[in-house]
Amino acid sequence: MARVLLVDDDEASILELGNLLRADGHVVHAAHDAVGALSAFGAHHPEIVLVNLTLAGTPSHKLAEKFRMLDPRLPLIIITGSRDVDTVRPAVRLAAFDLLFKPISHAELSHAVTEALLHRNVTARQHRREPNDASYEKQLESLADERAHALHQSNAQLVGTVEGVARALATLVEEREESPKGSHQERVATLARALAKEVRIPIENIMGVYLAAMMHDIGILRIPLDVLHKSAPLDAAELAMLQLHPQSAHDLLKPIPFAWPVAEIVLQHHERYDGSGYPQGLRGQEILVEAAIVGLADEVDAMLSPRPYRACLSTKDILAEMPQYRNRLFSSALVDAFTGLVSSGRYILDE
Repeated sequence: MARVLLVDDDEASILELGNLLRADGHVVHAAHDAVGALSAFGAHHPEIVLVNLTLAGTPSHKLAEKFRMLDPRLPLIIITGSRDVDTVRPAVRLAAFDLLFKPISHAELSHAVTEALLHRNVTARQHRREPNDASYEKQLESLADERAHALHQSNAQLVGTVEGVARALATLVEEREESPKGSHQERVATLARALAKEVRIPIENIMGVYLAAMMHDIGILRIPLDVLHKSAPLDAAELAMLQLHPQSAHDLLKPIPFAWPVAEIVLQHHERYDGSGYPQGLRGQEILVEAAIVGLADEVDAMLSPRPYRACLSTKDILAEMPQYRNRLFSSALVDAFTGLVSSGRYILDE
């Protein structure tokens, strides 16, 4: 993984992109202006820099020139919220490695950073290579790089398509739920992905956790609106109807040939370690660890959101509640992993 410097005067953008990068295992340092960026560059020696094209105070091309003087092989990724040609044209003059338009999806960001790191490593190897190295070896390396690049592009496009469909479904759920903070599905997915890496889920399964988390509530689409938005406590029949949403989501997703057990993860995300969950009343090791991860991320985001009976909780409040969840709602290992991830500052909750 890489050391990444994120330069943006938009605090919300730094929080969102920083969490996505950390979820992929990168070490992220952030700066809000040119002075902070140069200071962070000297202190942390980043391998990749992402910088807002319209950074306030200092033109981006001036900052980019200073970065390149410090590290000529630095891959520079420009981020911007504008698609206007005149605004974006400076990115071309900056000789940027890549240009990303906000809002930036996780798949887009992951692909851009992976490609930038690959480019940097290849450039570094070429820089170190002796002049009398065999041309045949150079040709083989060039061919391998081209094929690796093509494979990365193909995989990123496929994952990006699947993620786009998941995000579209999540948007439908958000509109139906009228979530006060918006984007509950994406917040749960981002935290679940980071937590999956923290507990060392096999890397090939982490995208499955992310997609399942993105779609974990699509069963809500089958819940009547008068039940979904009822301000008074639900009666027994209404509660039973609401608790069918994991099964409904499972039935919608099961026919889709995902590379991961997405439907089963979604089905089990409300199961609890002590058997008190639903819809099957599973307990302990009967619950997929991926489902428990999504369940914990969902529970945490619910705490961060206001409810009719309480205000939203702070990070401090949530960490204080976690010990009572150990081996009751979730395994002690999973609770401890979440606590360590957040209390260390490696993941920042969206309060």
